[in-house]
Amino acid sequence: MARDFGYVCETEFPARQVAEYLSRQHVDPSESYRRKEVIHATKQVTKELMDLLNQDRSPLCNTRPQIILDPSIQRHLTHFSLITHGFGSPAIVAALTAIQVRAPKLLLLNQNEFHLACIALHNL
Repeated sequence: MARDFGYVCETEFPARQVAEYLSRQHVDPSESYRRKEVIHATKQVTKELMDLLNQDRSPLCNTRPQIILDPSIQRHLTHFSLITHGFGSPAIVAALTAIQVRAPKLLLLNQNEFHLACIALHNL
């Protein structure tokens, strides 16, 4: 079920439409550079979290994978996995993947809007 959820997030999440909608709310050209930095920082932090969660080796069913993370963090991830019946980390990774897919679209829209604003200022 978690894999299906991940697949749906990757393929069906309306990333372009969400990016367009959100970018319309931030049309001030003076915010363009700061917004670009925020989007890049968001991508970096979500990637770091995804990388960590993808290394989670919590037991599932009858499997006990070889642990590769520091036990101090794996213990907490295992607890989370147990109380979410193994669905927690994959669901979070799927949601973060949707953010990762959306972020480049926001950057592209942000750059296009900045370019259009520069053209408009140049034509004044």
